[in-house]
Amino acid sequence: AGWIAHDYTHGRGKWCSFMRGFGELCGGMSTTWWSDKHNLHHALTNVVGIDEDLMVDPALYLWQPAPENDSWLRKIQHWYWALPYSALFAIWRIDSFKVVLNRKLNGELFRLLAHYAIWSMLFPLKVFLPAIILSGLLTATIVTVSHISEDLFFDGPHKVDYVEAQLRSTRDFKCSNPVFEYLSGGMNYQIEHHLFPIMPRYKYPALQKVLMQFAKEHNIEYRLDGDWQVLRRTINNLADIAKAPTDPKGPLSRDDSYPTLPAL
Repeated sequence: AGWIAHDYTHGRGKWCSFMRGFGELCGGMSTTWWSDKHNLHHALTNVVGIDEDLMVDPALYLWQPAPENDSWLRKIQHWYWALPYSALFAIWRIDSFKVVLNRKLNGELFRLLAHYAIWSMLFPLKVFLPAIILSGLLTATIVTVSHISEDLFFDGPHKVDYVEAQLRSTRDFKCSNPVFEYLSGGMNYQIEHHLFPIMPRYKYPALQKVLMQFAKEHNIEYRLDGDWQVLRRTINNLADIAKAPTDPKGPLSRDDSYPTLPAL
């Protein structure tokens, strides 16, 4: 449901507009909250202080923090990374309620309440809660491996050409079996999705060949790993940061000086 809702929110046209409520009804998340957060991530991928997908400290650190912002947990983050990943869907669901209540989005609120009412009738709590934890772990793993080990931009937005920024901040991964391909929901073609977010996902394999040639012609690295390889790269990156010393100039992951941050 999450990947389909993601596609409908990105999509254009009458059908996608009609189906935008699918996110609340079947996914349990506010479409408005998701649009604000996710569109900003697409526009300013890996821009520190703006991209909310980088705002994961102190649970995880993606660069060397300043001493006053450090935590002893950083030293072992490459061992426990799956725990904060598992909390992703729970956090998103809480943020969704904050948005619909603060902005008085009654239609979205009704669909969220209907979602929980239907699920409570179909599944007991001992099934529902593990499902949220497992889906959070799966989604967080799939989407973060494409970005957090790539280039981070510490100097603010719009310092790099948009296409180059996407190629430098994003990595595709090739699935080793049909099950992984299905579970990835097209997000293994993350470069293609970031450059052409409204394109149907079934066209990504053909587009990948075009973009690989484009990157070659413009002397830009096209980043592609296998599925297990990209996961190892992510864990190794967390381990490298865990072992690194603090940096007195380490920036905060949240910077209120940028007015583009979506308000809850």
